[in-house]
Amino acid sequence: MSEEVIIWNGQPLNEMIGKIILIPVEKIIPDPKNLRETFDQKEIIALGENIKKIGQMDAIKVFPKIGNDGSWDGNFDLHDGERRWRAAIATGIKYLKAIIETKPSEEDIIFKRIARVLQTETLKPEEKVKAIEKTFNDLGIRYKPHEWEKYRDKFGASKERFSEIVRVIQLPNKLKELMFSGVMSYSIAQAVGRLPKDRQEEAARFILANKLYGRYVVTEFIPYLLEHPEASYAQAFEHTKVGGWKMFTKRPSKQELDIDYEKVIDEFLNSCVKWERAWDKLVSSGIVGQVKGKTLSPYRLKDALRRIIELSEQLQYQLFDAGGGVVALSKNETKLLEHDQSFNKRKQKIKKIKSPN
Repeated sequence: MSEEVIIWNGQPLNEMIGKIILIPVEKIIPDPKNLRETFDQKEIIALGENIKKIGQMDAIKVFPKIGNDGSWDGNFDLHDGERRWRAAIATGIKYLKAIIETKPSEEDIIFKRIARVLQTETLKPEEKVKAIEKTFNDLGIRYKPHEWEKYRDKFGASKERFSEIVRVIQLPNKLKELMFSGVMSYSIAQAVGRLPKDRQEEAARFILANKLYGRYVVTEFIPYLLEHPEASYAQAFEHTKVGGWKMFTKRPSKQELDIDYEKVIDEFLNSCVKWERAWDKLVSSGIVGQVKGKTLSPYRLKDALRRIIELSEQLQYQLFDAGGGVVALSKNETKLLEHDQSFNKRKQKIKKIKSPN
């Protein structure tokens, strides 16, 4: 059974509410507060040609336009269907099928606008961020983040997507500008938003300067920084690049704790030999001087050296408690420290490891 479509010919308004009416395009006024800002003109024209060829599949939705005197002025405010309206204008279509609805409260219209944007799959996430930010402004809650969550259901947003967008809205303005200008992707922006405020800008700079791709940032780099809040960005990059880091963040099982310590020590010492050989190759080849001025390599090397020094010192402290003293390294001598000294005195005698001249 085909739907009944009435041609509008000046009938009384109360006879048209809830019905599908053919309305002259010039009687339809687009919503000046539409949250969607961009329309692809080629797609609009293609849509218009398609409507001409097979007809309008879905009716647009409009409200009677109320004048200053409180009465209907004979026109209609467009609520849903601006793409179809633009297509009609662009391709010379004279009439559009429209469902005429009673205009709800201004707050309800706000909710309908944002719900329509969030449910439009073809819209870029950056546009949805702008739309929610504008909606927060319209509702007077832009600077009341503690109230945002209670509006989520009225926006028609999933919890996961809403949380992502909220993280982006709360980013520093510099970072949002980078996203809106296309320098930083939405996926990276929302991932950076998971970090503490004081780390967001530096992390974003590191990601962009070193051209880290989005999926890696979302699934590896940012999760590592969250698991290791004390880690540098270079450390996060090195550990996630090698892989397997997540196994070290879990609490070991009893079976994992019951290990062959001699085997573990041998593996460690073998790794030290490999490190020495890599060091010799790096320094003797003069590579360090060749990478001077490049974005990532010198920074990675300096940060790796810092971590090696810190971990070496930690190992020295632990070896004190293992009994029998420990060798402390200095520029000119190797010295065995006595085990019966107090921990603080022993710690003071450990000198920082200096790189060779």
